[in-house]
Amino acid sequence: MLKQIIKKIIITILTIEARIVLFRYKPKIVAITGTVGKTSTKDAVFSIHQKFFYARKNPKSFNSEFGVPLTILDLENQWSSPIGWIKNMLLGLAYIFLPNRYPRWLILEIGTDRPGDIKK
Repeated sequence: MLKQIIKKIIITILTIEARIVLFRYKPKIVAITGTVGKTSTKDAVFSIHQKFFYARKNPKSFNSEFGVPLTILDLENQWSSPIGWIKNMLLGLAYIFLPNRYPRWLILEIGTDRPGDIKK
């Protein structure tokens, strides 16, 4: 139960930080979703964009409620490391408050489990 509460808190904080970063830097976003072929399509779109623009994509299949904010914030998954998650949240704040070079394009693979997931 406690683990689920902590997970929800971390997701909420990272999502808020990611939304603020998107608002601050205003990158163009290509969102790729669907049943099959998301990762291959994302990789193909990214390979074209990176030739002309500073772009970022999800590593591997980071298309979950954790993966998308981590990609937006350019952070790594910390799995079961509480110290790592605290570090990630602080690095997210750095993107908000400190000047950073941010990608002009984000190529995001977005997975869905239930209605409303994409909107989140």
